[in-house]
Amino acid sequence: AVASLHAADLVLTPVREAAGLAALSQIRRELKIGGGNDQMLWLIPALLEPVTSLEFLRFAAQERGCQVLNDIFCQDERLSQRTKGQGGTVLTRMPQGPVHRLLVQMAQLVLNRYKDGPDTACRLQRLRQDKILPSSARRIELICPLCQRLAHAQAAHYCESLPQRNRWLVHAACMADLLWATAAGPFWQTGQVAILRTGVEGVGLVPQLRLLVAEDDGLLLESLLLDPAPGSGWQNLLRHATNRTLAEQQPALVFVYPAVSGIRVLSSKWRSCCAGLRKRLRSRLAPEL
Repeated sequence: AVASLHAADLVLTPVREAAGLAALSQIRRELKIGGGNDQMLWLIPALLEPVTSLEFLRFAAQERGCQVLNDIFCQDERLSQRTKGQGGTVLTRMPQGPVHRLLVQMAQLVLNRYKDGPDTACRLQRLRQDKILPSSARRIELICPLCQRLAHAQAAHYCESLPQRNRWLVHAACMADLLWATAAGPFWQTGQVAILRTGVEGVGLVPQLRLLVAEDDGLLLESLLLDPAPGSGWQNLLRHATNRTLAEQQPALVFVYPAVSGIRVLSSKWRSCCAGLRKRLRSRLAPEL
């Protein structure tokens, strides 16, 4: 049972009375140990006691961070009478009954959750616990700040910022879309290093960015001044990199290294190459950072 909870993407459990919620503490604990969260645990109100109202059960469940199914599982005497000794299922023999409605609702919930996929943070935690990711990945944020999805399995850019020393991945496609929405689209070629200099006009004055392009030998090729919109993806990227909004920027450097495959982007060999690039670029750009 514990292994099932650690591997589950969705847990449905019947609850008869509010007092029964206390017994769910172990289920919630094991679910979270396996990388799950409260949004993956759903309660099915079932055969409620006369003194237990659905509203009270919902209130008690919300206090404990649990989701509750909209319908109630009721005992239907016709169910055993009409299906006893006969073939077929509840869905085909009693299409208008309360049990049928509940099963349809549960099926829809499961299908919707399957379509959405596991929560990104849960997937990431489970990947780390199962040691699918290299140990060094613990120091790198693997959720792309532009689309909020895991970026380790696709072509991605390894990025880092100075002096904050934040490290993260961003999808190559997401970064390309961000650049092509500005004048920087044809400015930066795929195999080049992009450097964003923030706070170019001082703190809190003009939220401008300077985009610089360099070759892998540290030679600076071109420079472009950007005026990104506060509601654009640049806001998310800069907040992720520097922990500040566009309007709050202080002098800093953000390095976006060339995109490589998902297998290579987390390898120690590639990060060693990026460290060499950073050292060469830093000596030309900002020795004080």
